[in-house]
Order: sequence, then C-alpha cells, then structure tokens
Amino acid sequence: MTDPAIEAFGRDLLEQMSRRRTDQSIEGGNFEQLLLGNEDGLVETIMALACELPFDGEGRVILPAVLAGHASISDRATFVGRGNRFQIWQPEAFEQYQAEAIDRLRRRLRRKGST
Repeated sequence: MTDPAIEAFGRDLLEQMSRRRTDQSIEGGNFEQLLLGNEDGLVETIMALACELPFDGEGRVILPAVLAGHASISDRATFVGRGNRFQIWQPEAFEQYQAEAIDRLRRRLRRKGST
C-alpha cells in the first residue's frame, strides 16, 4: 500500500481477512472491535478501497481512472507477482523500484558477509 502501485488480489483473500478479523474478535469476546474495527482500521480501510476490476472483451483488465492515477499508469502497465497477490506498476517506476531494491539487498548481504 505504500508503493506507487496498485495492490491486487482475489476476492477470497479479502474474505479471509474479514473472516479472520471477525473470528479473532468473537473468540476474544471483543464485540466492540467486531462492530467498530481495530484501532488502526487496516482491514476496514482495505475493504473500503477495494474494487473489483472489470475485463474487456479480450480478457484484459480495465483499470479505473482513480487507480491508474494513483500508480501514474497511462497506456502500459507492469504486473508483478507477490505470492498470493500481485501489483500493477507504471513500468519505469517499477524498474527504478526494483533496481533500488536490488541495491539495498546487495548492501545488506555485503554487511552480513563482512561480520
């Protein structure tokens, strides 16, 4: 959610998050949390922002303008797998992000190797 990308996942993951929050609230006897949500409101915020992505006649995802604007996507997009979810990036932004992530990883590995 902090990356300049669209976070995407299946409806089942959203339902699992909601069910997990409900189950934890009921098991803990915290009915106020069940009704009002957690203090951080993470699950509620994700659910409020979630939208189902439509497909065109050729099976391509149609990005709503507000989502495309968030990720600065215009005519091209890069899809990046993230386990049980994926991200949709503006291609050049992802290339820069990936290069920086690789540099951070290399620096961390060098520090570990020198200790």
